[in-house]
Amino acid sequence: MAAGGPYPLNTLAAVIDSTGIWAPAYIDILNSLVASYQSIFGSDVYLASDSQDGQWLAIIARAIFDTNQAMVATYNAFSPATAIGAGLSSVVKINGIERKVPSQSTVPVDLVGTTGTEILNGVVSDLAGANRWDLPASVVIPYSGLITVTATCETAGAIQAGIGTISVIVTPVPGWQTVYNRFTAAPGAPVEDDFTLRRRQAVSTALPAQAILGAILANVEAQPGVQRAMIYENDSNDTDIDTLPPHSIAVVAEGGATGDIAGAIAHTKPPGSYTYGTVAVGIIDSAGIENTIRYFPLTLVTLTIEIHIAPLDGWLSAYAAQIRAQVADFVSTLPIGYDSYLSKLYAAAELPEPEGLTYDVTEIRQTAAKLWFSFDVLGAGFDHGFWHALPAGGDVPIAFNEAAFATTTDVSIVYATAPPG
Repeated sequence: MAAGGPYPLNTLAAVIDSTGIWAPAYIDILNSLVASYQSIFGSDVYLASDSQDGQWLAIIARAIFDTNQAMVATYNAFSPATAIGAGLSSVVKINGIERKVPSQSTVPVDLVGTTGTEILNGVVSDLAGANRWDLPASVVIPYSGLITVTATCETAGAIQAGIGTISVIVTPVPGWQTVYNRFTAAPGAPVEDDFTLRRRQAVSTALPAQAILGAILANVEAQPGVQRAMIYENDSNDTDIDTLPPHSIAVVAEGGATGDIAGAIAHTKPPGSYTYGTVAVGIIDSAGIENTIRYFPLTLVTLTIEIHIAPLDGWLSAYAAQIRAQVADFVSTLPIGYDSYLSKLYAAAELPEPEGLTYDVTEIRQTAAKLWFSFDVLGAGFDHGFWHALPAGGDVPIAFNEAAFATTTDVSIVYATAPPG
């Protein structure tokens, strides 16, 4: 019922009809009670907010309003589209999923050693020794002398680890020679928010799907620690534009344990379909036969962005931090395999009014950090690191197994000497 009467209302309760559930606003409930009171005791009775009877009616109106809101929340809790908080956590169990708890950063690491060497409760760390990463409880070096496993950071949260930074063996074992990470770490995540859980619930309906790709993706995204995933297919006889081999599928996953992800793929993919990726895991099927499952851990491409602005009347220095945060958040939420387009960065750099009226964006430049290697004369291997080219005007291509990423420190504001024109 629309606000504004006529009073008294036909009902003060929440109503369920063909459009769903609705309830009167608090002010309408109060006005309705006032009208009913005056119809009994006379229209000249004084019921302002400073009167005893007026305050009592306000208390009753509040109690009715709060009860209605509880009824609305209960009604909405029966649908994943409208449930919130604990209600949403409960209703998604129908789909066989649950809200993800806070997770720790994970990263695939390559262990090199003597064939047959068993590593029990192994621990590795980064170059600075600031963060320790736990290996699976038991790892056995195979005949090839190299195995890829998932290392889990002991510290919860979004712990970063660049390529090659995890190379220190904390718990030496005879026969275990080196550890190295060829991929950046998938940062840990906080408690899964309602928006993400709703989205995952929608995808989870594909778990029993006849469309195999949708089922594989749903199973991978349902694994603990997996924050997002993408799947590609090449059903032709030729290598496609993403370099996928003929008749193959490629899964890209951020976070999660390698065994869980490979198992989800193996248990869903059709027989004879080749899996393409940089991480290979042996999965034993129901017949006791080992099958090699491959997938790509998501590679985060850090972008360096320069935003050139001309301050106008009303500009405050605090707006610069807002722009940097807004652009960094936009870049970090781009889908897997999605290029970073300059045109979209211009839109992301616009603050809402009135802040957005205090500056003009005159130019935006961006580039991606590149990994470099150089021969280490003094040691037995290669040094590694990153270099940042000067940001240039143009789009940044992102490969199918990558995703753009930026923090506020990667976004800088450059002030123009004068407003344009």
